Amino acid sequence: MNDNSIRGIFRAGALALTGMLFAPAIAAQSAGAEVIRTTCLACHSEQGGAVSRISDQRKSPEGWHMTLNRMEHLRAVKLSPTDKRAVIKHLADTQGLAPSEAQPYRYLLEQDTNLIEDTPEAYVEMCARCHSAARFGLQRRTEEEWRLLVHFHLGQYPTLELHALSRDRPWMHLAMTETVPQLAADYGLDSEAWKSWKNAAKPELGGQWRMLGYVPGKGEFDARMTAVRTSPDRFRLNVEGRYADGSPLRGEGNATVYTGYEWRASLDLDGVSMRQVMAASADGAEMSGRQFMRDAREIGGVLNAVKEGAGSRVLAVMPSHLRVGETGTVTIVGNRLGGRVSLGEGVRIVEEIS
Repeated sequence: MNDNSIRGIFRAGALALTGMLFAPAIAAQSAGAEVIRTTCLACHSEQGGAVSRISDQRKSPEGWHMTLNRMEHLRAVKLSPTDKRAVIKHLADTQGLAPSEAQPYRYLLEQDTNLIEDTPEAYVEMCARCHSAARFGLQRRTEEEWRLLVHFHLGQYPTLELHALSRDRPWMHLAMTETVPQLAADYGLDSEAWKSWKNAAKPELGGQWRMLGYVPGKGEFDARMTAVRTSPDRFRLNVEGRYADGSPLRGEGNATVYTGYEWRASLDLDGVSMRQVMAASADGAEMSGRQFMRDAREIGGVLNAVKEGAGSRVLAVMPSHLRVGETGTVTIVGNRLGGRVSLGEGVRIVEEIS
C-alpha cells in the first residue's frame, strides 16, 4: 500500500470529500527598482531610499497591478509589458503582504466571489458601499497615506459626496476623523507579521507536487505537477494525471512566485486555458487555492497540492459520497499513503486495489 493512490470497493453511506494571474518571463527584482527610478520619479520623489506615496503602501501582486493600470490609464505612464511585470514583482516582494495578512481575503485573490462578505461595521457605509471589503483589506498604508487616498477619491470622483449614504451627512468630516484613523489602526503599514515574514526563510516551491483540482466541463482530477525552475521565482510546469472517470489529463504552463509564497500560474490543461492562484505553506510542503478559466474567472474550483516527499496526507476521496446500500469504486488521493484503509462506521470495505 505504498503507492500514492489506492482504490477500494465499499458498501456505505456518505463519504467526505477533503477537498489561478499568471506572468510570462519577468526581469530580475532589481530591474523593477530601476524602472521605478527611471519612470516613476518623474512625478514621485525619492529621499533616503524611500519613494513618496509608493513606499508608504503594501499590497498583493494584484493590488500593485491595479496601481500600475491606474497610472497608465489616468496618468499616461508608459510601461512595456516586461517593465510592468518587473515592477509588480519588485513591489510585491518588498512591499507585499504577510501570509496571515492576506489569508482573510484570499477569496478575492482567488476570484471566488460568490459569497457575502462579513464587513467590519466601521466600513459598511463609508467604504464597502462601493468596494469589496477585501479591496481595502488587502492593502496596508500609513495614516497619512490613507488620508491622501480619501483626497484622491474626492478629487477623482467629485460627486462622491452626493451619493446615497453621503449627501445626508458630513461625509468628508467623518472620513477624515473616523474612517482614516480606523483604517490606520486595522490596516497600518507596519506590522509584526510583515517584519517576521520579510526575515523568514522562503519555501522552495520547485519539484514534484501531488495535485487535486477541477477542470470545467471535464470534472475532478488528480495529477502530478512538475515545477522546474527557469529563473528566480519562475517555473516551467508539466502536469500529468487523470480525471475521476479514468481518462488521462495533460497540461503545461508557467508559474511565478511573489512575496515568497504567492503562487500564480497560467497553463493549458487539455486545451482549456486556466489560471492558478495558490498560497504556499511556510515550509513549502503544501499549496492551496483555486483554479479557474482564463476568460471566465467565476468558473473553476478548489485546487490543493502536496509536495512529494512531504508527510502522509489524504487530499481527496472521489466520489465524495455513496448512497446507503450502494457498492462502488472509490479513489483515495494523497501523498505517501500506506496501511489499512478505514472510512469509519457504516462503511464495509469489500476489496482494496493498490
